[in-house]
Amino acid sequence: MVPSPQSLQIATPGPTPSPSLKPFTHLTTFVLDRKEAMINTEDGIRKLRLLDAKGKVWTQDMLLQVEEKTVSLIDPETKNELENFPLGTIMHCQAVMSSCNYDSILALVCKEPGQGKPDLHLFQCDDIKANLIQADIEGAMMDQKGGKVKRRPEALRMILKSDGVIPPPPAAPAPEPPATLTQVDVRSRVAAWSAWAAEQQDYDKQHQYLDQNEPLDMLATRVDRDVVSVSHRPSVRPETTYWYRLSVSLSVYLSLSLCVRQP
Repeated sequence: MVPSPQSLQIATPGPTPSPSLKPFTHLTTFVLDRKEAMINTEDGIRKLRLLDAKGKVWTQDMLLQVEEKTVSLIDPETKNELENFPLGTIMHCQAVMSSCNYDSILALVCKEPGQGKPDLHLFQCDDIKANLIQADIEGAMMDQKGGKVKRRPEALRMILKSDGVIPPPPAAPAPEPPATLTQVDVRSRVAAWSAWAAEQQDYDKQHQYLDQNEPLDMLATRVDRDVVSVSHRPSVRPETTYWYRLSVSLSVYLSLSLCVRQP
């Protein structure tokens, strides 16, 4: 069981920090007793919910250290060992996710030699999720029993790759990549010519400049007036105005050329 404040005063120095130290929080410890309707982990979680609803959960921050033969609880400030569980005394290890306000619970059922009834220890794991710590402890337990393939190194690699948080799925699909300059240029030209073709009246108007004989200053004034009229229409895009001005300019140029060639 987790020691009382009095026993913490005579705690012996524990191991120095190592990559296997994992911060977590001790929530509570129950004795598994059929008379108390406390038989398994589910019973402990149910009672934890009741205590939490009454505000009677007193937490204590700790460090967990998993080694080849033991699981130790370490004081995060003094680095003193608070509790030591030999792997052979761990009867059950289970991760309980999202079952109550404490959403990442590690449950350890331990029974020391000569102990009448096992203890159920519940810990909240925030920095490294309970399922990863469970894999680490179970890997150490399996490796202690022997076997050609060691399981714990893989569990440690999973912990190193994870920051303890499962990322949520994206809220929206990924945005489409931006169009290339070539695509933009082609699309703008097509749109400009499409708008120009829709302006049938303005298209026909440009041919007037080939048929009319009028002073050049009046012709230039009329061209500017028509271009301004087209550019101020809401449905006309800037590209349309550009192509309109170019077409009118070509028409005027042709008109002047014809005038010059006449005897």
